[in-house]
Amino acid sequence: MIKIGNAAMYTITSSQVIKDSETISSNDDAFKFGFFSPANTTNRYVGIWYLEESNIIWVANREKPLQDHSGIVTISDDNTKLLVLNGQQNVIWSSYVSDFTSNSNVTAHLQNNGNLVLLEDATGKTIWESFEHPTNAFVANMIISTNEKTGQKVKATSWKTPSDPAIGNFSFSLERFNAPELFVWYKTKPYWRSGPWNGQKFIGLPSRLVYTSSYLNGFNIAREDNGSLIEITYTLINSSYFAALVVTYEGQIGYTLWMNGYQVTKGVSQENECDVYGFCGPNGSCDLKNLPICSCLKGFEPKNADEWNKQNWTSGCVRSASLRCELGGEGDGFVKLEMTKVPDFVQQSYLSIDACRSQCLNDCNCTAYGLDDGISCLTWSGNLFDIVRYSSGGMDLYIRVANSELARRKEAKSLMLTTRQIHPESQNANVKQVKIEDLPLFEFHRISNATNNFSPSNKIGQGGFGSVYKGELLGGLEIAVKRLSRTSGQGIEEFMNEVIVISKLQHRNLVVGLPVRVSHEY
Repeated sequence: MIKIGNAAMYTITSSQVIKDSETISSNDDAFKFGFFSPANTTNRYVGIWYLEESNIIWVANREKPLQDHSGIVTISDDNTKLLVLNGQQNVIWSSYVSDFTSNSNVTAHLQNNGNLVLLEDATGKTIWESFEHPTNAFVANMIISTNEKTGQKVKATSWKTPSDPAIGNFSFSLERFNAPELFVWYKTKPYWRSGPWNGQKFIGLPSRLVYTSSYLNGFNIAREDNGSLIEITYTLINSSYFAALVVTYEGQIGYTLWMNGYQVTKGVSQENECDVYGFCGPNGSCDLKNLPICSCLKGFEPKNADEWNKQNWTSGCVRSASLRCELGGEGDGFVKLEMTKVPDFVQQSYLSIDACRSQCLNDCNCTAYGLDDGISCLTWSGNLFDIVRYSSGGMDLYIRVANSELARRKEAKSLMLTTRQIHPESQNANVKQVKIEDLPLFEFHRISNATNNFSPSNKIGQGGFGSVYKGELLGGLEIAVKRLSRTSGQGIEEFMNEVIVISKLQHRNLVVGLPVRVSHEY
């Protein structure tokens, strides 16, 4: 809507000029198109906002700000494009479309979804629209797309700073044609990803965004041009709702939802280190419940132990033992990792879980597989990147390991903990035979956390087929942990005999033995 005298206008025609002090509105008055200044700057830009200037969803002249209030918006003399001019009548921005000529007038409309369109009056044909040229916001009914043949993308790009709408370091796009995912890029490097689309949701999308999507009809992904063009959009369940996903100058996906003009939720998709792409390096997984939050996948060990102990996870993990398949033998198998954001670089096929497992097992390059009801069989080759563990949700991942690793996991694993309490001399008798099935079960991560991931600085002894580490459980109970050496050759029977002998020894300086089972391969 433009106010000229007492008249209200909702369009820009070839006979009109929009000055800095003027705006046009959508028919429902929710969106406005006009001049604005971001916070902490006097530079002037032309853009679209929702309800208030602080809710900018699109900027025209983001690379060329006006230095004063003399700018105007007008339609070109040849009726082919929308222009932003400065006070000297120089073109600051243009909605140029190649190979278009018009024999009739054109009109600019701001639609009720926030899309600015330039229409040919005679035919009603859309010449240009802002939704095809997003800046930093992905809003309802906008299409983000990638063309596999041409490499052309419709993507959102961050502002440089909160005061500068120029193109920043981060972009937001749709990738991975086989199993589509949303990505945030830092320049040319991946910074965040949503996990693959399963037909209903993105596996790995934070619950905060899943909750927000309850206000939507949902995301929709479509393939065009014989599958070479892939597109994503989302819609709202009510015309009084509005939502925006914005890639921030810091690389986060900020999301805001309004209902009936009132903001009801706001947040960001990335809130911790595990959200950063590949934070734990190749073949590592990130789990906020653990300390440290990075750990090697089962069957893997740190590539650089010194870096790993310093919590530098960049180099990631390598296999503890070579796969039999790689050596021309048989016997590789899989270990299950529950509730994960599955790795990047997935391949999709429509197979049952048994057929999926067999396909992966028979392919020496296959390092993991998984199954999802929406997208069937998923497989991975080579190193596994960007795995995150969840408390709930996600997807189960089956990781290929060598036969020797499987054999080791089939044995019952034991540790012996000792507290610093002095053994009472009165407890000299009635020591019962220790049975492994009667021992309490400890999760491995509790022992690992207590000993600072079996840090060398916590090591207090060596011998008896393994090393002994000091540690502290939650609540302050001090413990000593004996960890069997993989190369010791000592089996469970020998280890249990050692536990029994210690449990029968009585001495005023001997600490209390607390044998336990540990639920983990270590």
